[in-house]
Order: sequence, then C-alpha cells, then structure tokens
Amino acid sequence: MAEFLHISLIPPQGWREILLDPADRERQIRQALEPMKHVIADWREVYPALRKYLANSYEQSWKAGVRYAITTELDDASPVLVMATFMVSVLPSAVPYGTADEELDAIVESLLTEREGLPEGDELHMSKTSFNKLGPAVQASSVETVHGQQGKPVGRLAMLRTFIPCAGKVILATGITPQVELSDTLFELFTRITATLRVSVETESDESDQ
Repeated sequence: MAEFLHISLIPPQGWREILLDPADRERQIRQALEPMKHVIADWREVYPALRKYLANSYEQSWKAGVRYAITTELDDASPVLVMATFMVSVLPSAVPYGTADEELDAIVESLLTEREGLPEGDELHMSKTSFNKLGPAVQASSVETVHGQQGKPVGRLAMLRTFIPCAGKVILATGITPQVELSDTLFELFTRITATLRVSVETESDESDQ
C-alpha cells in the first residue's frame, strides 16, 4: 500500500488556479503578466525579468512537486490592483526519523545558511509559529531584488514561506508578490490562506498488492 498526502485549502475570493503543467506554462505566464503592464512603471524593462522569474518559479515548482497554485485575478476597475501568487508543495523530510522539533530546527539552520548568502540589500526573517489544525511551523519572510537582463536591479519581490512538518514530510506554503509596499498586508493574507490548509494521509493500493 502506497501512502500519499491529500492537501486542500480554501482560496480567497477573486483568486484563480494556475496550471503549472509545462504544456500550459507560456499561456499562464502571459495571462499573469498582461494586466501588470498597466500598473508597473518601466514595463518594457521590468517585463523580461518578471517573465524569467515566473518561468523559473513555475518550472522549479513543477519539478519540486507543486501541483496546486493560485493567483490574484487583476481587475482594471478595482481601485487597488493586487498581484500575488500562493503555492503549496510537499518536500522530503530533512530528518526522516526525527521529531517535529528536530525537523523545525533543521529548517531554521537551512534558512540561516540561506540568509548568510543573500546579497546586500536583501533580507530574510524567520520565526517559529503554530497553527491550530496543522501544528508547529517555521515562517520565513524575505524581500529580494529582481535583476534585469544586464544585471540592473529592476524591482523587488516579497515572499512568505511556511514550513509545516507533517506525516514524515514537510508541507511548504509559499506566497509571493512584487508589491513590496503591500507585503505586511499580503503576508497576513498568506498566513490566513495557510491556516485553511487541511492535510490527510491516504493510501493507494499498488498493482503488486492486487
């Protein structure tokens, strides 16, 4: 019998699912970026960097096993345009036979190493937290510089990652936005979305068992 994790969440109103499958990737990127050209200054300079970032993000997410992601639907009629993406993935445990606390400590150590390698001006903060239905977790908030085609800084990205040990694996919930000025508000929203996650262990019969 093979075990797998079934994950569900409640998306905010006005968000849509992203299809990360490579067959749909180009269409999804165009759909995500098209509305941004109306609200981002220096769009011609910023677009290649954002497109590259999304393409890499979607590709790495697919390779990492992310099969569910949502993003905001941009409405030109709205007084405030919000651009954000939220993804859920399942990572292997860093300490397969350890406790949840040991798993969290290993995650913190990895994040500390990541922070030491950040370029000047970028930042990463982390803290341990807990969710009523999910248990203990580590949250890492960061702001990173996006560079253009010739290495010129063209923007910033804010990201909130939540690592949750569960059933011998680690659930990673990631929220990303290019609107760093809205990061505090969006980080609160990302946390609320994470709190709606529900995880169950399900079994699937192997053909060899039949």
